[in-house]
This record gives sequence, C-alpha cells and structure tokens, in this order.
Amino acid sequence: PIPTTSWLFEDKALPLSGKVSLLNRGQELWVANVGKEWEGHYTCLSRNYFGHTSAVAVVRVLVAPVSLKPIGELITRSGDSILIVCPVVCDPMPTIQWFFNEMR
Repeated sequence: PIPTTSWLFEDKALPLSGKVSLLNRGQELWVANVGKEWEGHYTCLSRNYFGHTSAVAVVRVLVAPVSLKPIGELITRSGDSILIVCPVVCDPMPTIQWFFNEMR
C-alpha cells in the first residue's frame, strides 16, 4: 500500500504554507527562502497498513556577517583606555582582524 507521509519540525506538525510545500507524494519537503528560524530537526513520518518508519534531518542555516551599526569615531584623552567593539552578527562566527592605520 502507498504510505502516508507527514513532517514535523522540532517534534511539532509542520503546517504547509507559501514557504513550505511537499513534493513527490510528500516524500520531499520544500522550504523557500530559509532563515535562522528554520534551523533545527525535521522528521519525516511514513506509515501504511504494515507499519511505520521515520527519518530525521538536522538543518543548520549559515548566515553571512552583517554589521549592525558603524563603530564611529572615538575621542579620548592621552593615557586613557579604550574598548572598541566589532558589532557583527553571523553564523558561524568569523575570524575578526583589526587594523591600525591600514596595518594589521
């Protein structure tokens, strides 16, 4: 008998929407334009009269570095200490290099 197939995301039923659709009689899951919110565990459940089985896929979404805001100009007095923060959001974390007067 032909199996019925359903999909879970993080152990909850995955509703079909404009971004989520099933292909190949439910055996393939299509998610358009994924972002970090789609990262996690996907489970495919398949069952027919004779039994059932499942398979799990782990999806990790990598994100290119994005600077949230410019660092700007710092003004300080001679002898003071400064802390300069590089405001970057991404996954995986990048290697950050600092330059002073165009020299590393």
